[in-house]
Amino acid sequence: MKDLIFLSVALPLLGSIISPFTRLAPYIATGSVFGSFIISCFLFINLDEPVVASAFNWITVAETEIQFSFTLDRLSMVMMLLVTGVGGLIHLYSISYMKGEPVRYFSYLNLFIFSMLVLVLGSNLPMLFIGWEGVGLCSYLLISFWFKNKEYVSAGTKAFIVNRIGDLGLLLAMFILIRDVGTLDFRELQNLFSAGSPIAEEALFLVAIALFFGATGKSAQLPLFVWLPDAMAGPTPVSALIHAATMVTAGIYLMARANFIFDAVPEVLVIVLIVAALTAFIGATAALFQKDLKKILAYSTVSQLGFMFVAAAAQAYWVALFHVLTHAFFKAALFLSAGTVIHGCHGEQRVALMGGLLKKLPYTAIVFGVCSLAIAGVFPLSGAYSKHAIFDALESSTLPYFSLITPDRVLILLSITAFLTAVYMGRTFSLVFLGTYRGKGDPHEGGVLLVLPVLILGIFALVSGGYLLQFLPGYLYLVLDPLEVTNPHFSVVPLVGLAIGIFLKQVPNIGFFERAWGFDDLYSIFIVKPFIAFSKLFDSVIDRLLLRGTVDATSGSTLVLSEGIRLLHSGRLKIYLFYFFVGISVGLGVYVVG
Repeated sequence: MKDLIFLSVALPLLGSIISPFTRLAPYIATGSVFGSFIISCFLFINLDEPVVASAFNWITVAETEIQFSFTLDRLSMVMMLLVTGVGGLIHLYSISYMKGEPVRYFSYLNLFIFSMLVLVLGSNLPMLFIGWEGVGLCSYLLISFWFKNKEYVSAGTKAFIVNRIGDLGLLLAMFILIRDVGTLDFRELQNLFSAGSPIAEEALFLVAIALFFGATGKSAQLPLFVWLPDAMAGPTPVSALIHAATMVTAGIYLMARANFIFDAVPEVLVIVLIVAALTAFIGATAALFQKDLKKILAYSTVSQLGFMFVAAAAQAYWVALFHVLTHAFFKAALFLSAGTVIHGCHGEQRVALMGGLLKKLPYTAIVFGVCSLAIAGVFPLSGAYSKHAIFDALESSTLPYFSLITPDRVLILLSITAFLTAVYMGRTFSLVFLGTYRGKGDPHEGGVLLVLPVLILGIFALVSGGYLLQFLPGYLYLVLDPLEVTNPHFSVVPLVGLAIGIFLKQVPNIGFFERAWGFDDLYSIFIVKPFIAFSKLFDSVIDRLLLRGTVDATSGSTLVLSEGIRLLHSGRLKIYLFYFFVGISVGLGVYVVG
């Protein structure tokens, strides 16, 4: 099994290396991911106990040894199936959608899958960090894929920089752990924490809050969520990959993997809960007022990630993973459906210029409708199961709440958020697929490679909820606490929200909500503009006046001195004789006077 673990990780990397050098790149890249998925299925069937596959001793510092190794347990197994399964379908969709584009696209896409596999299989924090940075790099490469457009490059740069801010938290946590505990291996850390906290209370609090800060960057939580909506600049399949199967799930996975650290500091979990609930609400209100189809879905992802972190904050980590899985199915399907819509509408992304596509794109409309019902929480679709589990987990939570933060108030905020989710998805479906077509050209359904992946994901979004609810708690009990949750029941509330959204259609122009409560404006005022002003000051005063002035003065004085010396070396004999006699005369005069 160890060889198969290495092979499953190596296949996407090999595909990434080969793809730029062949016209068969789409098929090689897609085949490599599906090959990894097949291996993952085999490992899933045969996995009984955790398997550690160690390649070599990577880093040795004093008595601490860090292995270059992968650990396959039931938690990483679930993530591995998600990454390769959904990632493979997105690759398949890309063959047709990205036809004619440079083959480096598939190289980047394969590298993305490889990095995510390293992240979820890494046996220790430094191994996880390799994949963590890898997905950050790939997000930059893919978001700014069409690099001739400056806005796209800016969006990729923004994603890269914001994630680096969050990464400081992960680095800080590693530094403290290596100093105070002496190991960064997950299993060793878990064994130490099972016997009680091995470090001081203040240091433990700092480790937990630093890990969460790292997660806020990757998984787009308040205040670092601003990169994710701009990530829509990349090709639509990239948006599906980032939002469903790879990058944004990394923060949730980190909390689940390091659950023993967070459980030891419940005060940090309260902070996580507050941040997550606010993120979910802000994302939902922003999605309601968007005019761009992909941005609606992007802010929807921000909101749904908030729900996942709420589950993690309630110490129901398997429930967070549950919503990660259901969200992956319906959000990947929604993004790929949006890609088909945009492709059919000749690149148009504004929902106001769509409409009537139910007749023109029937398969896409059906899948988009099913997934809209799923994300809205309509029973018995998958989203109803995972969202109900989140509410159940929160109700049974024993966190030490603050005086103003009570379970009832958080539940009310999340209930409003869930209702808003139904409203904006109903509005989106109405504007895109109902009524009459308001755009140009004649949209039509895509080929089989565009339709098939969307249909498969739509089926999983339709039926996976009940199966996962029965399967996940028992499967993950050796890794995560199997908190019991109840089965959901039919509720008219999501249907009411959807109906309101369908008939609402037009919303007022409220820039505050459309700009996601002005967080980008705050960053611009307090960080970006001051940084630019400081850079200009540094350039004019420090660089030009001091540094350049010093260099110019040195070179100028050297030039003047060299010009004077050059006059003494004219190459004319009579001048040299003149200097000789002048020198002799001066010397004799000094001697006589002296």
